[in-house]
Parts: sequence; structure tokens; C-alpha cells
Amino acid sequence: MMYHCEINKVLGTTLVDTGATRNYISARYAKKANLRFSRGDANSLRNIRLPNGQNMTILGQCEFELKMSQWTGTVVATILDLEADFDVVFGLSWHRQWKPLADWDTLDMFINTPEGAQRIVHKYGYVKRLMNAPILTSLEDWPVDFKCQCDLASGR
Repeated sequence: MMYHCEINKVLGTTLVDTGATRNYISARYAKKANLRFSRGDANSLRNIRLPNGQNMTILGQCEFELKMSQWTGTVVATILDLEADFDVVFGLSWHRQWKPLADWDTLDMFINTPEGAQRIVHKYGYVKRLMNAPILTSLEDWPVDFKCQCDLASGR
């Protein structure tokens, strides 16, 4: 599931993925958000293998404040030379730390904090409305206010 995020006023996208062991951030986004890299020693650099079989080199670690909707929290992430439709991956380490609760109808998540439950709105906030709406058979049937985040020419 994907969510809008912000680090140091730089907008991005977070993929919430319980299949990932750790948290990851793309080197491109980390540089854009002006995050400090902690590289460790030369022996600590290694590769990880993604589910699609691709190997990626770990470039370092960083710690940062990340905002998603109402929630803001400190995140420690491994930096990868990641080129994808998302900038940050929240893996099991984030889930174990923050224990989010999912609303499976809207795909929003909630995190309990001392200030109360904080809502993280799904990137495509129209999911519940579209799931409960009639089946749309042509582009003209889509709601006028629906903002598609895709390029129709390329199919992405």
C-alpha cells in the first residue's frame, strides 16, 4: 500500500510492505531531502536481493523524521540505489515499532500515540468510494474530481 510522505518539506511516496525486513529509502530521495548518510566501514557494505531477483548495494543508513498525513515519526532506514514508483519502504521493523492498524475498506492506517490515534490516508484516497461505487466501464464514467496519477499513453 502506498502513502504520500514528506521529509524536510520534500514530498515523496512510501510503500508499506510487510514482506520487507527493514526500512529502505532511495539514495535519490535521501539526497533530495538533504539527509545525512552514515556509511559505516567498508566491510559493512553489502548487497540485498529484491523479490524480483535484482541485487542492490546498500549505500549506508540514515535517520530522519517522516510525516504521513497526521502521523510523524522517527525512522531509521537503509539507503539503496532504488529506482521505483516509491521513495521509502516501511518493512517489518517499522510495523513492529509503530504497530499500525489498517482499515481494509479505505486502506488508511491508524497509529496509536500518546496524543491519540493518528490517521495515515492511503495515497489514492478514493479507494472506498470506488469500491462501493458502480463498476466504471469507460473513462467518461469516472468521477470528475478523481485525479489519476498515471500516464495513459504509457499505461503506467
